[in-house]
Amino acid sequence: MDFHSVELGSTPSGATNLCSISLVAKPLTFNQQSGIRFPDGTPIKNKVMNNTIDNRNIIDKYKTDLFTKWTTEMIKSDLQSKSFPYSVLMEHFVGDFTIGSVLRSGNAFGVNKMYYYGGKKSFDKRSTVGTHLYTDMIHLTDIDELLKLKEEFVFVGLENSVEKSESIYNFSWPINSLIILGEEGIGITKETLKLCDKIVYIPQYGSVRSINASSAASIAMNDYVSKYKI
Repeated sequence: MDFHSVELGSTPSGATNLCSISLVAKPLTFNQQSGIRFPDGTPIKNKVMNNTIDNRNIIDKYKTDLFTKWTTEMIKSDLQSKSFPYSVLMEHFVGDFTIGSVLRSGNAFGVNKMYYYGGKKSFDKRSTVGTHLYTDMIHLTDIDELLKLKEEFVFVGLENSVEKSESIYNFSWPINSLIILGEEGIGITKETLKLCDKIVYIPQYGSVRSINASSAASIAMNDYVSKYKI
């Protein structure tokens, strides 16, 4: 219970009777949709140990642990410790409006590393909903830096208009796959496509030529983690 006020009783003569102090208790409430709330209406999961509001867009594990105050670096370390052995690279030469969404999905699907190749170092972070704080985005500026990744990863291009590509349904993901995404409306550049060890496509059944790059990325990442065997 949250004891939020104290009332002093009074004697008939109007003098304060210190022996009749009563505490007025207001209990926690429960709402089917929002869960347990404090008397002021604040959801209990948004309270942190110093009694301030925690508005970070993170799972309850990091908000309701009253013994561990999860800092940004602690969350990053925890996510890395349970990440899957794959990474994602996006090309970024013209626009950056899908980078934030792909980063958000990467965070959700336990990506190990995130890269973007080309363009400028900064990008629009609004669609990351804060995940850029917990998943680093590594910027590659030239082809030499991209080639260096060949020493660490198996390059898997995600492209729906290339001959000899494999359906993602039947694809067996290599350990340490680097899922490569082309820019929205452009696709993977020929230069990068030549470096790919494997190319996969997502089967489609409608009239549209392709799906959004960030949607395709989410499907590929989910496919990897669902097939991954420890």
